[in-house]
Amino acid sequence: MLARDQGSISRRPDTGPVHLSNTMKAIGRIARAALGVPPEVNRCGAAAMAVALSISACLPALAATPGEPGTRPRPPAADGSVVVDEQAHLAWSRCVEGMRWDGVTCVGEPRWMNHAEAVAAAAARARTEGVPWRLPRVGEMQHVARGSPPTLARMPAAPAGLHWSSTAVVDLAPVNQYRYQNIRRHVTEGNANRIAFLHGWAVDLGTGQARDDVLKSTRLPVRFVRSLD
Repeated sequence: MLARDQGSISRRPDTGPVHLSNTMKAIGRIARAALGVPPEVNRCGAAAMAVALSISACLPALAATPGEPGTRPRPPAADGSVVVDEQAHLAWSRCVEGMRWDGVTCVGEPRWMNHAEAVAAAAARARTEGVPWRLPRVGEMQHVARGSPPTLARMPAAPAGLHWSSTAVVDLAPVNQYRYQNIRRHVTEGNANRIAFLHGWAVDLGTGQARDDVLKSTRLPVRFVRSLD
């Protein structure tokens, strides 16, 4: 067996507890000086107060850390006129255009607009309020009607039936002039694009059913939406 010369092994003194004690004393002195704590207060008590104050000072910053889920909620409008759908990341006008929220329900008379008027009204409201209000898309409107729970439940006194959407009618399929629907609408290869331009998508917010054959000159109620971004 090899013998080890224990005398040749030098050990560094274990000064950890001493350093910790000195640190706590320093914290205690700083705390007493900053808080005006009388000298008779126990040093450990002053140090504990300093540590507690340091932690409490950090809590607001931790709570407001950007990027953490739920730290930057987007509440509805203060007057309740906006319905927030967090799942779809959208904010909806609680009432259709022409009606207003009185704190309990939507009152007044809805404005019935053709498609061009609806687009113009959305742009005008966006300029006035400084937020990007717009006509909703078909899928967004169907989510309102069919979501779980349906967002429409928080939109009282809504007019029944179709509402305008911003989705355009685009049909690239060949026109079958013998199809009953095309015969009824007088659609042929020559006038298909012109007729598509004259029609728009509208959605029944009560059922979620969508139609792409609504003449843009038709007057329908309108509900605006905007992104939460």
